[in-house]
Amino acid sequence: MNRVIILAISDIEADQRVQKLAGSISQMGNDVVIVGYMRPLSRKDYQSPYTIVRFHLGIVKGPLFYLFFNLRAFCCLLFHKSHVVVACDTDTLLAARLAKLIKRFRLVFDAHELFVDLPELIGKRRFFARSMWRFVERSCIPGVNAAITVSDGVAEMYYKRYGVPFTVIRNVPLCSAITIEHKPDSNIVIYQGAINVGRGLELLCDAMQYLAEAELWIVGTGDLDSAIAQQAKPLVEAGRIKILGRIAPDELRQITAKASIGVSLEEDMGLSYHYCLPNKLFDYIAAGVPVVVSDLPEMRKLVEHYQIGEVLKERTPEALAAIFRDMLTNAAQKKQWQQNLRVAATDLCWEKEQEKLFRLWKQSNI
Repeated sequence: MNRVIILAISDIEADQRVQKLAGSISQMGNDVVIVGYMRPLSRKDYQSPYTIVRFHLGIVKGPLFYLFFNLRAFCCLLFHKSHVVVACDTDTLLAARLAKLIKRFRLVFDAHELFVDLPELIGKRRFFARSMWRFVERSCIPGVNAAITVSDGVAEMYYKRYGVPFTVIRNVPLCSAITIEHKPDSNIVIYQGAINVGRGLELLCDAMQYLAEAELWIVGTGDLDSAIAQQAKPLVEAGRIKILGRIAPDELRQITAKASIGVSLEEDMGLSYHYCLPNKLFDYIAAGVPVVVSDLPEMRKLVEHYQIGEVLKERTPEALAAIFRDMLTNAAQKKQWQQNLRVAATDLCWEKEQEKLFRLWKQSNI
C-alpha cells in the first residue's frame, strides 16, 4: 500500500476539498496522511478516517507563519516515508518541492485558486509578498508530476504562465450531500464562506435594508468579522440579519437547505476572483437553493448553463434587493429552478468528478 501525504494549510476540519481528495485517493488503495497545523479554533479531539498530523506553530499569520509551516512540513516529509505528496495551494508547495529534490516521491499540485492573484496580495504594499509567491510558483510548478485545479479559467492561466497542464476537478459535493428533496419555502437569503475582503458582504448587508420581507444568514468567519458585524448591527438587532459564525460541515448542510436563495457575490478583484468557482455555489445547488452570483465568467457560465438562478449585472444594493424580491415571489420561476437544480445537483457531484482524478493518477504513473 502506497502512502500519500496531503499538505494543507487550510482548516483541515472544514476543508471539504481536502477531505474528498483524501477519500478518493484512499479508494485507489493508498494509505492517506493529512498534514496541517493546529489552528486556534481547531478541535483537539477531531476524528478522521485518515491519519492527521497538525503542527503547533505559535503564530497564525504573516511571513513567519508560512516560513515555519513549510520548514515543519519539509522536515516531516524528509523523515516520513511517502510515495506521493499532494501540495494543496502555493503556500505548501515549497516544502514539497524541496523535499522532492532529496527523496523520490511523486508530487501532485492542487491549486484551489490563482494564489498570487488573491486580493490580499494585490497592491503596492503587498509587492514583496506577491513577488516571493511568484518566485515559489515559477521555481516549483514546472517540477510537479501532475497538477489539478478548480476551474477552466484558473487552469488556463496556470498553463499560460508555467506551461504545465492542469486537470480541472471542480470542488463539487458528495452525492450524499444532496438534500434537494427537502426544500422548504422560506424567505431566507444565505451567504456561507469566508468573511473576507472582496466577497460582496458589504453590498449584501446594504441590500437587506431594501428587503424587509426576508432574512439574511451569514455563516463563516474571516478577517472582516468585526467590520461586517458593525455594519450589520442595526439589522441584526431588528432580527433581519443573523451572523451564525463557524459551523461544522454536517450542520451547515442542514442550515443551507432551509434557505430560498444562496449568494456568491465575489468582486472582480484580481484574476483569482475573476476565474473563481466557489465551493459554496455547489453547496447551494446540492441543497436545491437557487443562486445569485457575480457577473464573472466561471460562475456566470455555470448558472446560465443549468438555468439555476440569476447573475447580478448591476452591483448596487437596490438592484440586488430587486433580484431577491423577484426570486422570492415568482412562483413559476421557482418551480422551474427546482427542476433545473435537480439536474445540476445530479451532474455536479464528487463521485462523477473524481473519475478525472482516477484517470490522471493512472496517466501520470502516480
